[in-house]
Formats: sequence, structure tokens, C-alpha cells
Amino acid sequence: MLFLSFVRNAKTVYQFIETQTDSDYYGTRFVSNNYMVVLSENQNSHFRVVADVLGHFSCVKFFFFGENKNEGNNYYVINVAVGRNQNETQLYFIYLMASRANGYQSLTVGRIQLDLAIEWNNEHGHYELIGCYNEVVNWTDHSWNIPLEPQLLSNMQVDLKGEYAYIFFRDIIFTYDINANKMKYVWMANEISPYLFNPHALDIGETNDETKSAIIPGYAQEEKEVGKSLPIVCLFELDPPSNMTLISNITLENTTVTDSIAFFSNYDDVISVVIHDRTKKVLVSMPYLGKVYLLSFNSTDIVLIRSFTKTARSIAWLDDDGILAAFLILDDPTLPWARSKILVINTSANNDEVIYFYPNNQQILLPIWGVPSFVRISTTSSHQLLFLDSDGWIGIVPKSPPGHCARMNELFYDQTYFEKCPPGTYKSSNEASPCQVCPPGTKSSMRNNSNGEDATSCSPCSLDSFCPLASLNDVNISLYPIVDDSYTDPDVPSWDSFDDILVNNAFSINGNSGGCVVKSPMFWTCIVLGICLIILVTMGILFYFPESKIYFARLRFIFQQTDLIGEGRMWIGGLVSFAIMILVIYAFWFSLAFIKLYPIEESGDANFACNTGLRNSKFTSALRLLSSKKSQTDAPMFQMLDDQQFQLTVDFIQTGFVCNNIHAHEYVGLQWIDLKPNRCFRQEDNATSTISIDLHDHQMGLMFNLAGNCYIGGARLCLTAPKTLSNDTFYTAQPLIFCQILSNTNDTLGKFVRVTIELIKAVNRTESLDEGGQTTYSGVWIPRFIAEGTSDKMSYDQYGSYTRYLTIQHIVEVKLKETSFFIMNIQQPITRKGEAIFKDILFSTMCLEFCAIAFLLFKLAILPLLKRLLKKLHQYDFCKKRFEQHNLDETTLDKI
Repeated sequence: MLFLSFVRNAKTVYQFIETQTDSDYYGTRFVSNNYMVVLSENQNSHFRVVADVLGHFSCVKFFFFGENKNEGNNYYVINVAVGRNQNETQLYFIYLMASRANGYQSLTVGRIQLDLAIEWNNEHGHYELIGCYNEVVNWTDHSWNIPLEPQLLSNMQVDLKGEYAYIFFRDIIFTYDINANKMKYVWMANEISPYLFNPHALDIGETNDETKSAIIPGYAQEEKEVGKSLPIVCLFELDPPSNMTLISNITLENTTVTDSIAFFSNYDDVISVVIHDRTKKVLVSMPYLGKVYLLSFNSTDIVLIRSFTKTARSIAWLDDDGILAAFLILDDPTLPWARSKILVINTSANNDEVIYFYPNNQQILLPIWGVPSFVRISTTSSHQLLFLDSDGWIGIVPKSPPGHCARMNELFYDQTYFEKCPPGTYKSSNEASPCQVCPPGTKSSMRNNSNGEDATSCSPCSLDSFCPLASLNDVNISLYPIVDDSYTDPDVPSWDSFDDILVNNAFSINGNSGGCVVKSPMFWTCIVLGICLIILVTMGILFYFPESKIYFARLRFIFQQTDLIGEGRMWIGGLVSFAIMILVIYAFWFSLAFIKLYPIEESGDANFACNTGLRNSKFTSALRLLSSKKSQTDAPMFQMLDDQQFQLTVDFIQTGFVCNNIHAHEYVGLQWIDLKPNRCFRQEDNATSTISIDLHDHQMGLMFNLAGNCYIGGARLCLTAPKTLSNDTFYTAQPLIFCQILSNTNDTLGKFVRVTIELIKAVNRTESLDEGGQTTYSGVWIPRFIAEGTSDKMSYDQYGSYTRYLTIQHIVEVKLKETSFFIMNIQQPITRKGEAIFKDILFSTMCLEFCAIAFLLFKLAILPLLKRLLKKLHQYDFCKKRFEQHNLDETTLDKI
């Protein structure tokens, strides 16, 4: 009578309003275990049950609400539940429904048994499904009516073995004996006192001593603040059929919420709870707070371990060790596959580490799904992940063998699509995870993926190989060198005066090498001067011997005749003139050889000088506007450069993309036009794809679209152009070979790479060596390489490396544009033949005059000084002899 009195007077503040599509509103209507998946479809007035007996969900059954389809319209199902550890003989589920016929004045709890024909298979050791029939269910045989209006929050769950079902309302708790079809109840206030608690979710498990326990998250009214509540989790000990005890509770946050959140169902705050039966860990999601909480419990207490900053609408455990968990994020799209995503979290990590997510570029949805939005996830007892979308489609993430991944599929679809791991990835487990990229320094051969072998692990690369993340094979990066032959500044001396060059080479001796010493004219001049010194000494000896004076006279006559310095007056000048002749001969020989070192592009090394880099060239360079008017002699060179045909070649290195995956486009107007490559092939390393395209213009935008779930370790872009000559050969467009590599240290190339190649014209005008001769021109393109977006490291650091598995295409944009200026280089000879001869004559005269001045200084300054000194010495010797003869004292000698 007390219960009847309660239910008649229980009135809710807010009116119960049906929702046809939300499978979380008011309660849970999507559940599963190892043998069945149950979905209540209120819009169709039936239950959809997908049964699995042989490890494959192959039997679909529909049960209308009530005795027939017409009667089903009289009911609205609020909750369904099933025991996680029910066996193959317990193919039933529990439902909680409201009656539309009496204006929602009562509830019904009942059991529906699946009528499936099974038999034991001795060979395989399990039951086999041999029939799947839709029999009419007798609703009155196993149900219980509750004279209570539907609550705005109701939580129902079945214990692990499928013996009892528990229904937690805000004010009352029901225990339904499934086998006996009996109902018991207790008052919530008797169990949780003195504060008002409103449960939002429910899961039932067992402690290590097999005590049945219920974990109930919800909100408890704050005593100090009216209209405010705190999020808490309660631990109940269950002793069916009617006894239960509050063991412990824990406050998750000190953040309070309003009564509209705490005591009523909210679309933005669908709380979930799930127990990991082996480790006794618990996950509780509270979307309104934007967190998921990890707890653990035993028979005496419940403890908060940590929290994750994730707004998860639904949660599930994915492994036997209680480490991997799935979080359903509702409003975070994974386009183009879905408008929501399922994150897989490592709950044992110190941070909110996301390992991967569904769907991804390997585990995609079949086209029949369209672009769904997931609303609920669930798992079987063996942690097989199931999901429900907003249109009522039930899907499964199939487990796949090592070296393979599987597409997300409709639950009862007959075929599972297994695919080999993409190149550069591997998978060592048989879980429902995507293949992971190989770490740097390792590889997963694409060849293994094509000859039947599975990529279950990554093998080490050779030490000299280019082997970043997601590598396929050993790649010799020296086969893809960086080349820039477009332009080199001439390496010419800083002197552009022939006088300076001649004097510097004539009067210096570079002792760095023996070859330089031999090439120096001063070296040979010194040798000649040494010979002259020997002759001078010899003549001095001949002079002091009377019998040899005739020879002295003859030599003096000869040397006077060779005297270029004193004009035949000094025989010593004749000796020095031989040394001067060496310098004069060298000057003429040097000039003739130096003149031939022009132009710089046609001359070889200056082997006649110590500095082999000598060139008879001087340059003037200037930047000029391309729009400036060109002279008649300059214009043909610019036209030849404009007409030069470019070819762009791209080597995609360490990639699984083959030619069929690579598409080239040109941006024309407001649309992309397909470009046909003149060649595309796979390199011998089976890890590099090369594509070449002839460019019809020097200013254009291209895009390489590489579609698929592969990765790119690096890319080499080469811009080339052939050499062209004018008919008169006076104009030459030089060949262009320019190659640059895009790569990152130990990482893959970015998903969207933008490359700008700025082209600068360089025109070289070479003046003729002969006065009035023909001026020649050569032109070359100077590329400037600018790359953006080559690395996604910052994105991975901020959003997680798991976003790598979201990529379905790589884009490399290449933009060619010409600068508004050009470089004009003018090459002129430092000296011409006539000027060189004239300078040589001046040099010879300088040498003679220098020696003449030296002799004059000797005659006017040094010689008189020597004579005076000799005179003093002669007087000193004379006085000393007198002193010895007349016994003069020392004082007298000192005075003298």
C-alpha cells in the first residue's frame, strides 16, 4: 500500500516527452554482449536484435512492442539491458517501457527470449546456430507492470550473469528477478541519506570476492547552496532480491551545476559509466563538465585515479588489461567519413594520450553509411567495439589479423573487408586497430605487401639509407642529389687593372709551393743577379792581377755594350741589364698569355702564373626592371629565355604512392585542369615514384594530388630546360638544372606542401676582345626555392600524432612565377692586345728607369760616402805607422 501510495502521488516537474531518434535520452536503448546486440527503435515500434552464436553476428530478428505491430504503437521503450556474462543459453534481454495507451501512467518491465535453434558441435567445441526464426513473443508471460509515470531519468542494468535487473529512479530502486518474474523495491532516501541524489547512469559488476556491486554516477544536492548540485559517484553493494547498501561515494569535482542539469535528462549531459570486470576499473563520462573520470573500486571503497579532459558522450573498454578505452566525441567530425569520432585512449599514460581513432584512413566506413554521426558505442564481453549512428545503423569495428586492417562495417554484413597494411606501416596484433607507421630507422617493405607476406613488424634500415618515419625500403639518397647549375658568380681577382696584375705577378715570389717559385720572374732574376755577382767578383780578381788585365778589359768592353741603364758607360750596368731583360721578356710573355684568358666561360686555368684563377675579365652587374625598354641587341636574348621549354620532375621518396595514385593539375582561371605527365615510373628501390611534366609556361600553378593512406618521406623537385642557340650563335640560352629536396629529420612530409619557385633572368653580355668585334650574349634562369608546410610537427604536437591516420591525401602545390627584375652582367676584358703591348713597353721603361735611378743614387750618395770612409781609413793607417816609427804616445794618436 505504501508503494501504491507513492506511485499515485509521484508527479514530475517536467512533462515526459517522447524522442524517436535519440538512443540516450531518458535511458539506454542500445546494449550488447558476446551473443546479442539489442536496439530499441521507438520510431518503428520494435526491437532489433542481432544474434551471434558462431562468432559472427548473422541473425537479425525484430520484435514488435506488444502482441502485434498495431499494438506496438501503444508503447515507448525507455531502457534495454543485458548481462555481460550471459551464456549462449541465456539469449534474452530486459526492457523498460511506458504505455502510451493510458497517457504514460504506468511502466512495464519484462524479458524477451530469442527463439534460436542451436546445437553443440563436438569438433569445434561450441554451440552452432542452425536456425533463426521470428516467433511471436508472448508479452504477458514474462513482464511486470509498475503503476508509475515515466521518470525523466531512468537507469536500468542487468547483473553479470543475467539473474537480476536493477532500475534506479530518483526516489525509488526496483529489483526485478528475471527468472522468477518478481519485483522488489526500496526507497532511495533509505539508502542515501540525508542529501538528495539523482542517478544518471548505472553499471553492475562484482568485486574480487564476487560481491555484486553497482556504480552509479549522478548529482547530489549541495547543502549550502540552494539549487546547486555536485557530481558524485556512489558504490552500492547488492544483495538481491531486495537488499542493497551504500558502501562509499566520492565527489568528482567541486564544480556545481544547476538543478536543470542535475535532476533532468539533458542532451548535452548524457552521463555514461562502464566497469572493467577483470581489473575493477571504472570509467565515468560527464560531458557537461567536459571530463572522463577513471576510478577503481573494491568491496569497501571507490577511489578516483585520474581524469581526462574529453567531452565523451559514450565510453567503453577495449582490452582485457583495462588500459585501452574508447571515447565517443559527438561534435568532432572526421570528414569525409563521419560527423563524429571515436577516440582510443591509453588510460595508463600520464597525459591524455590518444593512440588512434575511428574512422581513420585505414578503417573507413563502407559507402552505404554516407556521412553518419555516431550517438552511442558499446562492446561485447570480449571487447569487440560496436557503434550506433543517428539513423539507427549498427556498425562494428572488426578485429583483423596481424599485418591487416579491416573496414568499419554494418554489424550483420556478410563479408568483412581485410586489407594489408599500407606501405611503411605494420600491425603485430589481432586487435581492431589501424596499422602503425614504422619508427625512423626502420622499414616495412611494400614488396612484402604485394607478394603475400604480411607487415607484422618493421625491419632495420641500412646505416647509409634515407629512412625517416614510415619508410618502405633502403633508399640511397645520393641518387637524388641537390643540383644548382643555374648560375655561379665568377671567381675573378679583385684587381681589374692590368698594371696592378702585371706588377704583382712580376715582383712577387709565392713560396707556398715549388711550382709557384719556378713561375715567378723574380726567382729567375735573382738567379741572373747571382751569376752577375760571380762575374763581378771574377772581374775584380782579374783587375788586381796585372797579367789578367787584358781579360778584364775585354769583359768590360762586352758589358759596356750591353749596358741599357747607363747607355754604354758602365760595364756594371751591362751585368744588371741581363736581369732586367728577364723581367721585360716575362712581361711580354705574360701579357700575351693573359690576353687569351677571355672570355671567362671559354678560358682555362692560368697555368703560367701561380694564381691559376687569373682571368682577363672584369664584370659589372646591375638589377634592372624587367619592364624597362630593351635595346635591339639585348631583346633577342630575352625572347630566347621566354621561349625556353621547362620540365618539372618530382621524385616522391619513401612513399607507397604509385603512378595510379598521383594526379597532376594546373590551376586555370577558377578551376583545376588535369595535366598528363610525359612519364611516370617507379624507381628500382621500389620506394620512389617519379613523375615528369612539360610546362607550357613559366608562370603557372600546379598541384600534385596523391590520394590514399600512404605517406611521403621526402620529395625532390627538379626544374630543367635544354640549351638553345640562335642561328648566328651569338645568343645562347644556357641549360637549366635545378633540384632541391624537401624532407624532415625522422618524420614524414607535411600533408599540404606549398612550393614557390621564383625565376630570375640573368643576362650576360660579353664584349669582344677586339675593338669593333661582335658582342655575344648568354642568358640563364636563376630559380629561388621557397617551401612552406613541409612539416606537420606542430600540428601533431598540439592535436596528437594520431591525426596522422586522418590523412587521405597529400597535396604538393608548385607555383612558378617570374620576378619583376632581371640581372644584367657585362663582361669586358681587363686589357686588349694593343693596350697590353703599350703597358709592357711602359713596364720595360719603368724597370730601366728604376735601375738607372738606383745607379744614380749609388753614384751621388753612396759612392762619395764610401770614398770618404776609405779616405779616413787610409789616414788612420798612415798615422798608426808614424806612431810606430817615432814612438808617439797614445794621446797623440787619439788626437789625430
